[in-house]
Amino acid sequence: PWFDSAAGVAQRLVDDREQLIETTRKWNETWYRSSLPHWLLDRTFIALDCVASNTCHWFDTGRFWGWEGVDCCPGTCQHVWHYGQTLGRIFPSIERSLRTDVDFGSALNADGSTGHRGPDTAGSYGRGVAHDGHCGRILGAYREHLTSPDNEYLKGIYPAVKRGVEYLINEDKDRDGLLEGAQHNTLDATWTGPMGWISSLYLAALAAGEAMAKEMGENSFARKCRSLIDSGQTEIVEQLFDGEYFIHESLNPNQISSNKGCHIDQVLGQAWAWQVGLPRVVPQAETLSALNSLWKYNFAPDAAAYAMKHVEIEQAFRWYAMPGETGLLMCTWPKGGALEAIPGERLRPEVNPDVWTGPGGYFNECMNGFEYQVAAHMIFEGAPGSDLVEKGLAITRAVHDRYGASKRNPYNEIECSDHYARSMASYGVFLALCGFEYDGPKGHIGFAPRVSPESFQAPFTAAEGWGSFYQTDSKAGMMASLRVEHGRLRLQTVSLATNLMPKLVRVHGEECTFRFEAGRILVDLPEQFWTDRWRLMEILITP
Repeated sequence: PWFDSAAGVAQRLVDDREQLIETTRKWNETWYRSSLPHWLLDRTFIALDCVASNTCHWFDTGRFWGWEGVDCCPGTCQHVWHYGQTLGRIFPSIERSLRTDVDFGSALNADGSTGHRGPDTAGSYGRGVAHDGHCGRILGAYREHLTSPDNEYLKGIYPAVKRGVEYLINEDKDRDGLLEGAQHNTLDATWTGPMGWISSLYLAALAAGEAMAKEMGENSFARKCRSLIDSGQTEIVEQLFDGEYFIHESLNPNQISSNKGCHIDQVLGQAWAWQVGLPRVVPQAETLSALNSLWKYNFAPDAAAYAMKHVEIEQAFRWYAMPGETGLLMCTWPKGGALEAIPGERLRPEVNPDVWTGPGGYFNECMNGFEYQVAAHMIFEGAPGSDLVEKGLAITRAVHDRYGASKRNPYNEIECSDHYARSMASYGVFLALCGFEYDGPKGHIGFAPRVSPESFQAPFTAAEGWGSFYQTDSKAGMMASLRVEHGRLRLQTVSLATNLMPKLVRVHGEECTFRFEAGRILVDLPEQFWTDRWRLMEILITP
């Protein structure tokens, strides 16, 4: 343990007071020295305060452990915590320890599955797999690799993560790139049959497995993953896309599921792929249609009124949005959704009823973490100034307004309990607005701002430091700068988004080689860039 008593903690604060205050102030100044609106900077960072609440604990064994929310649902639960993007970017060492010590350590089962709730102080487990959380923790392992300074972390965790990917492949009995069997999930239910939600996560987990396999030189396993991804990209559209959005083709008419509904997480796998810079796993046209359908059918100006009107869906809904408050609903059924069995055949959607008549669970609620992941996804998919970026901002603003200080505690985002961990998905919105990409071992950083690219400024974090990024972009040329405020930054390449046709790129006045394709310029730095030598890097691009 770091401290023997509370007095030891207090003494540490006294001894290191000046350094702690100075570093805290510097981060605060760096965070708010941004062209992004103040309300958004607040809302996308606030949820991190859950780690300073009774949601989280640090055992004297060195183990980090969290509830889902304060004293609610134990074990740093995979299917909740995997939505969060804040902790992995701000305190990456904590997320790395969760992957190595828990998910792919003590919680790893013999068949490669992972127990979805880690051990408590008595050593008990939630040994059963939750397929959405299991996929998310594979993607998290890849993120933790990207936020590391070198390949050592990946070398240590890869064998266990590979077993986790192999478990998913074995669950795909017909090897078509979709999961059809029983799939326990974060809605506290087990759904059967293929669905956009968990099959898109499966494809993203395969893509992470492919990327890690390539890094480790296991090209045969990488090709195996790629073959399933290619198949799944076709099958997810052919089997599950209804022309507007992705449905759940249930194999059990009596189970709680979204069925033909427009479900909030239907393309979550593609959202995760954006967060870690993976290639597309769900085709673009259908993804955009699904996101626009969520706006069309699920974004409710008066979310509570919808829930009260549709009490046949779930009578015991929770008041996360009060009358007159806006939010993105978990699921709606604009086309009906009951199922009927056909003897000897897979169940199929019946002719649309006037109203949805199937079962429900959590569906007519607004829950912040789910809303944030959709908002981030919309922003990643959109170009600067596009409708999708505006919609993503509107969804984020809706959550912010629900937590206005005149109505609620703005620093306590609630789901199943106070300071709920899933709300750390909010940082994904910030990353999307920056168009941020980072690969620590390869020494790569990139930005593609989705708002005000002509004059944009925002903070960034890296494996060993943090700082500010700034760019101006006009017909006369582009200037970008990175200033390291704390720690250090190792870079070999920088990616920037611009509408210019660049002819010349200079870094610190020295001409550099570059590649330009589809509005993105990749700059090869003249030598490996370490901020031990420079705290500020300037890039000038001449059209």
